[in-house]
Amino acid sequence: TTALECAKEDGQSMTRKAACCETAQLLADQIYALQELTASLSHAFSSAEVVRVLMHEVRSAVRASGAAFLIKTGEAAGDWEIASVADITNEAVNACRDRMNIHVPLAEAGTAGNPIWFESLSDVWRYYSDSAARKALKDCRSMACLPLILERGASGMLYLSFSEERTFSMEERQFILQLIVQCAQVLSRSRLFEAEHRARTEAEELNRSKDAFLATVSHELRTPLTAILGWSRILSG
Repeated sequence: TTALECAKEDGQSMTRKAACCETAQLLADQIYALQELTASLSHAFSSAEVVRVLMHEVRSAVRASGAAFLIKTGEAAGDWEIASVADITNEAVNACRDRMNIHVPLAEAGTAGNPIWFESLSDVWRYYSDSAARKALKDCRSMACLPLILERGASGMLYLSFSEERTFSMEERQFILQLIVQCAQVLSRSRLFEAEHRARTEAEELNRSKDAFLATVSHELRTPLTAILGWSRILSG
């Protein structure tokens, strides 16, 4: 009996050690993914480059089979535009966008910053009930809808699709949201910089146009005055 109890305790100890090693490896992988994301974002200067990093690094970190990023450009409900797509069919992306335009919880998730997690095909089909959307999303067994709150009321939505059903633990959800928040901050800064650059360029162009107009007017005013002064001198002489 003692030998059996010792063997049982040894087995439980090995199980605990294996679980600890698995947890430690998972944590190490997450730290590495965060470091890779930070390094990639540090070299992304335009909003397009930031979106490319977002799509590649986040998708890779969570082992998603596909991804799509949409951005809301205006205040109207149907202002969601497709910014980038990777390994998701156009039909599936359009189904996601169309559903966001008419489904209040999904639209609110995008503008209020509340993620939605679909852990099974039945979860997906609860939101996408029409036959066309289900056909487009037939390869999607689970999905995460991750909002990005951007500058000046703008919003983004990252769709991550998975080819297998997936339970998102609390720890995994927190890790994914860490990635999203970091990307949202950098994307907001790049968009603000680009907006400021466009405004400065437009102001400079306006000043150049104004200077050219004044130079033309000044020339047109000087030309007839010179002729009048010349004739007045001839007549007075």
